[in-house]
Formats: sequence, C-alpha cells, structure tokens
Amino acid sequence: MSGIIGGAGSKSGIIGHTEIDYEEGEWTPTGSNVAGTSVGHYVKIGSVVHIQGWVIASASASTGSQIGGLPFTSDAFSGALANAVGGGNTMFQNADTHHRQYGLLVSGTNFTMYDGDATATLGNGKQIHFQISYKAA
Repeated sequence: MSGIIGGAGSKSGIIGHTEIDYEEGEWTPTGSNVAGTSVGHYVKIGSVVHIQGWVIASASASTGSQIGGLPFTSDAFSGALANAVGGGNTMFQNADTHHRQYGLLVSGTNFTMYDGDATATLGNGKQIHFQISYKAA
C-alpha cells in the first residue's frame, strides 16, 4: 500500500485511498488505591489504542488491582473472546520490593493486573509501569 500520512500533529491522513484516524494525549489513571501522581499517555490509530503509564498505589488493594480511567472504552467482544479485549505486560514492584511481571486485561475503561489465574495486589506505596494495546469500541 502506498500513500501519504498527514504531517506532525495531524488528526487524520490518507494511506492509498483509506483515511485513518490518529490521536494522542494524556490520561489520568484512577482507582480507589491509585495516587494522584499517577500518569498515562495514549496513541489511538483507527480503533487501536496504545496506552502506557505509571501508577503509584495510595493504599493496598485486597482483591486485586483494577486501574480505571482509560481514554477510550474497549470493544465488547462476546463468546470465547469476551475476556480478550486487550492486554499487555507490566513490571510490578510488590511488597517484598522484587520486580515481577504481571498480565493485564482490559475491560470497558479499566484494566486488571493478573498473576497466573489470580488478580494481583498492588501494595501501598508500590508502583507499576505498564503498556497495553486494545481495540476501542
């Protein structure tokens, strides 16, 4: 495919005969155990959203860590794909100060951290650095 994509700062462009939508910006991670110093950045190309960010826990979560405030609502798949909307990996600093990798699963405007089959707990004052890709509704 050949064509031209609009210059820097462009909101849309043309590739061949197909117009694409492009947007980028900042978003603020939210949640009952998320500190106000947490930050996020996103890039949306068409219906695919790439997010990255940094979250500091303000309190320990007892049932796993769910982070909200994603800039776009995820697509709602059904059937076998219902829980496979989008995901990514993170480096997570847990209570014993070791770094571990966790899976991330997007649903709606939230993502949840998973360690195998169980949700992960984000301890008070600990932080995660993450990046996720998902399909917007």
